Amino acid sequence: MLPMVLACVLFACCLMMPSSPSSVERGDQEFVSRNYPLAVAVYDSVLTTSRDSASVLWRLARVYICVADVAPEDQQLELYRRAEAYAVRSISSDSTKSEGHSWRAAALGSVAMFEGSKAKVRLCTVIKQELERAIELNPRDDIAFSILGILIVRAAIAPYLTVAWAVGLAVFASVMGQLGDLCESMIKRDVRIKDSSKTIPGHGGVLDRFDSLLFTAPLVYYILKYVISE
Repeated sequence: MLPMVLACVLFACCLMMPSSPSSVERGDQEFVSRNYPLAVAVYDSVLTTSRDSASVLWRLARVYICVADVAPEDQQLELYRRAEAYAVRSISSDSTKSEGHSWRAAALGSVAMFEGSKAKVRLCTVIKQELERAIELNPRDDIAFSILGILIVRAAIAPYLTVAWAVGLAVFASVMGQLGDLCESMIKRDVRIKDSSKTIPGHGGVLDRFDSLLFTAPLVYYILKYVISE
């Protein structure tokens, strides 16, 4: 009888203890902290037991795009292609997840910056197909809409953007948008609140509607005004 009582007490204590973050969540935390090598290591450790995890594979595609963005120029193309390979594996594992299609489009947009005119046209066709599929699967896919949004900006207010620059800027904006969302979620988690305000019930508050712009808006403005236009 006593062992059974002790087992019940132990089980109850375990339920009361705060749960530790999963490996994927730890990888996400390292990604937000821009500790990309550790994020890759965490995601890779998950793949050792779940080799075909679509969620982990598209996350690896995302992190390799970020690694490539800050890598020396002679290493970038290989890293972008590695990101695209992970996205393709994610799609092969589960083609119904929009993230695999979105991050493949993002990776191909970066690859296009290193290709010639004919290859750019071909890649743009694939990018369009992947974005359409991502939006079809998830009409709220921020990454896909960010890439489309930058292409619209190119046509409407920044015609001096090349297609490669437009897609590359879209990839950058997508990553910054996700970082804004993750950072805002971390702030709410730290102060232990669910909504940032009660102004928009059911939407997490006003800040949740604009968190993706926290980093994206000022950085894209700076790049358009002071980097690309010169």
